[in-house]
Amino acid sequence: MRLLIWVCSVVCAMLVVACNGALPPSTSRNGVTPTTVQSPTVLGELITPGVLTVGSYTNYLPQEYINPATHQTTGFDIELIKAMAQRMNLQTKIVPDDFSALIGNLMSGRYDVVISAVSITKELQVKVDFIPYFKGGESLLVRKGNPKNIKSLADLCGQTVGVRENSFEQDDLNAASKMCRDHGKPAITLIVMQRYIDVINLLQTKHVVATYQDASITDYFVKQDSDSFEEGGAVVSQNTEGIAVRKGNIALLAALERAFNSIKADGTYHFMIERWGLVNGDITRNKSS
Repeated sequence: MRLLIWVCSVVCAMLVVACNGALPPSTSRNGVTPTTVQSPTVLGELITPGVLTVGSYTNYLPQEYINPATHQTTGFDIELIKAMAQRMNLQTKIVPDDFSALIGNLMSGRYDVVISAVSITKELQVKVDFIPYFKGGESLLVRKGNPKNIKSLADLCGQTVGVRENSFEQDDLNAASKMCRDHGKPAITLIVMQRYIDVINLLQTKHVVATYQDASITDYFVKQDSDSFEEGGAVVSQNTEGIAVRKGNIALLAALERAFNSIKADGTYHFMIERWGLVNGDITRNKSS
């Protein structure tokens, strides 16, 4: 019963974040009407005039996912790209797709841009242009007070940890477990689940001492239930995520960059970061580091 109540509370919290506090149309956080940044040539570069068609893998809470109540796509990334499109006087159409197909389908012209927690790599920069907008990484989630004093994967030897199936974090935990054995310590026991909510439930019900996942997921659940959870140590394997634009769409890229800079300048970007609890992902934070 406790598990059911907690799951319901998390779902309700998701709906509150998804539905409350949204920016009113055509205003910024300081109440100033945003400047339109669209250039006349952008319309000619769009698949559908007046519409920004966006490719996204919509199964990655909290950055892009389907709201279970409205069945609409929401999340930090979705809010951000919609706000940028609004600055360009454009409507937004979200096209769900498999993550592995996003860049290829962008290049073939299925959509105008991609936003979906895509890490900027040298390989991808050859194929598409990027607008950096978020810091990614991996981090541990532990129970409030961190009773096992877990600060890194090295502290998990002999412990039981939750992780999502077929994730990079599962690979990292397997490598850390081997390191434990190589140093004469007990291995890490992994409980592998298919959904992040099920992974987090393992921690809530004390079946594991920690979970390991993308830092945005850790931050999100700390935001939703700070009485139960906290971050275990620092974010590792940091990377920069970018909004992808097809090469050659020069006017669109420039207009999107101006829209993003406008959102950063007037506080809208920071407001969204705080509202979703994604403070570690703030690309304007610790710029000197």
